[in-house]
Amino acid sequence: MDLRHLRYFVTVARTRNMSHAAAELRVAQPALSRQIRDLEHELGVTLLERHAKGVTPTLAGEALARGAAQLLSDLVWALERAEATAAGRRGRVVVGALRFAIARGFIGKLEEVLRREHPEITFVLHELDYREVLEDIASGEIDVGVTVVEDPVSAIVVAPLWVEPVDYALLPSGHPLATKSRLTIPELGVLPLVLAHYGYPKRLLERGLAAARAAGLQSPLLVLDTGLHGTQYAVSVGRGWTAVSHSLAAFPPEGTTAVPLDDLDLQVEVSMVWRGSERRPVVRTVLQAAFDIARQDPDGSVAAEPLSVPTPRKRAARRPPGTVPPGLEIRHLRALLGVAATQTIGRAAEQLGVTQPALSRQLKELEHSTGLSLLDRSARGVMLTAAGSALAGDCPALLLSLERLVQEVTRSRRGMEGRCVIGAVATVVTTEILTAALSESAARHPHVHVTIEEMP
Repeated sequence: MDLRHLRYFVTVARTRNMSHAAAELRVAQPALSRQIRDLEHELGVTLLERHAKGVTPTLAGEALARGAAQLLSDLVWALERAEATAAGRRGRVVVGALRFAIARGFIGKLEEVLRREHPEITFVLHELDYREVLEDIASGEIDVGVTVVEDPVSAIVVAPLWVEPVDYALLPSGHPLATKSRLTIPELGVLPLVLAHYGYPKRLLERGLAAARAAGLQSPLLVLDTGLHGTQYAVSVGRGWTAVSHSLAAFPPEGTTAVPLDDLDLQVEVSMVWRGSERRPVVRTVLQAAFDIARQDPDGSVAAEPLSVPTPRKRAARRPPGTVPPGLEIRHLRALLGVAATQTIGRAAEQLGVTQPALSRQLKELEHSTGLSLLDRSARGVMLTAAGSALAGDCPALLLSLERLVQEVTRSRRGMEGRCVIGAVATVVTTEILTAALSESAARHPHVHVTIEEMP
């Protein structure tokens, strides 16, 4: 049984007329009748009662029409999810960001834009240190990072977003200097300058110290073997002061106070980072939204075309909304599921019991009928694209629904469902026997419809 059989039968059951159904499906009536007879032969049940005015579905036919309509609806929904994934309108993106990028409101704006324009994108935020952002990008823990990068990083794309001034001193809230309206670097000499060994790129740390010394730095250095969070905690417990950006100064950590600095000439460039091998359209959507927001920032420094994530390849015209492509069949879904499980054409063909060329042909037919690029092929094998993964994820439920539908329809073949007409001579004895039989049948086989016809 193929999907075209289900499409044909649902239309016939709805119109109750072969001619009308054939015209709606744009097939010849003899061909449609032959397809329905083939379906009845395969299932081993009568699906239609044919009469002069048209056709009427049997009980098995009604069950098939209901289940097939639901299965086709589920398949349309699966195709729409795959299309949305291919277009970058659906998916999950994990973003790692430094605290001051969050405090600036940039991440909040990004999340708001995605929620409004792309509600099917799941946005996950991790607050991280500089080193954690780069490590998690490389390991795949996060997809996109908003951080400071001073040195080139292998296999990671870096695109500037905005320039952030570092013009505040973060002080313990209880220190006398925290009550000042403004400060200079020499005035802070009574407190150690707290630095994080892993909190900044090495080049940024060198630039920051050079700028502080040029302004007359007198504070002793206290370098902690920690990240930025550890530095800010050390300040909150009174161990010294540290320089923070303009954005973070608006939301100082608990136990600290931010005071403007008059003489520190230091700026950092905040960038968006992502893996150079990234191919998912949803990541491109998030990147594009982020760059659009940064372009509206007065301090924005976005390049003209910063993206390197390719746009999805287009194959064919998009199917009409709410429809299943005519060329899509069950074997195509099984082929995609097999490749998803094995990651190679050869092993998938072996498991499915077909030749490798035949399986490759089925996969190309699937891509052509859906208009989606579902596989990335390479010398090492095949990998599913984001759209391929989305569609493959729905295939098990679709195939299980088909299996259950066949079981439900073929129950009549085992006497568990159908119509039974009993001809009987009206006597006291037959009435008693039939009354008992009807009661027992209704209890045991509620799907069997029994009709009594009195005859001589």
